[in-house]
Amino acid sequence: MAQSPSTYIPRRSPIHRADARVKLVLLLAYSVSLFFLDTWAGMALAAAALLAVVLASRLPARPLLAPLVAVYILVAVTVALNAFAYNDGAMGFSAANLNRGLLLGARILLLAWASLVVTYSTTSTQLMEAFSSFLSPLKRLGVPADDIALTLSLAVRFIPLISEQMSQVRRAQLSRGAGFDGGPLQAIKAWGGALVPVLVGLFRRGETLALAMEARCYGAPEPRSRLNAASFSIASGIAVAMGAAACIIAAILL
Repeated sequence: MAQSPSTYIPRRSPIHRADARVKLVLLLAYSVSLFFLDTWAGMALAAAALLAVVLASRLPARPLLAPLVAVYILVAVTVALNAFAYNDGAMGFSAANLNRGLLLGARILLLAWASLVVTYSTTSTQLMEAFSSFLSPLKRLGVPADDIALTLSLAVRFIPLISEQMSQVRRAQLSRGAGFDGGPLQAIKAWGGALVPVLVGLFRRGETLALAMEARCYGAPEPRSRLNAASFSIASGIAVAMGAAACIIAAILL
């Protein structure tokens, strides 16, 4: 299945070559450690670590910054709500609350950027293999681990595709005089007309995907074979151990 440029950016870098399981485990450790960091020194260290990974991955800056407009708005609202608090029955500005809001906003941004780095440097097939590997112990209990992994992988892939299709339909509707920027009723009517082609396109994608899976005999009895079976190497284990240890130390000390 071809990779969409909005979900995967091919590069020759050590981050792209790394095992997807390593990236997911380190992303989890990094995310958890962010919520234990309560100083700007810790946040600066976390930001420096993320910047080093971005530079090592050779990813362009625009795909990391442009898609997060909604996150920027959320961060701005979070900082504003934390900066002003009720004191003695009156709304007032608090420097301590502002600092707390800025720390929370920094956590949200770093977490969003780290997630994008993993998404852009890992193909949907690699993500599915990683999810399947994590869920493989549940197979002994009768849990369909491969089906769950495929569902998660498709969700990761289709979310940006839906956003891209919405943007294309919106531009097409604007060229035809649709009033997205008018009053509430006019905007609802315009979006109602835009949702119909989006849903039709999604059903067509789903039908195409179902036919492709059927042509590849998906659902045949196990055991299944894999073209490129991923093996967890010693280098991957060392990377997980060092990365997790660094996150734990930073969370404890900073």
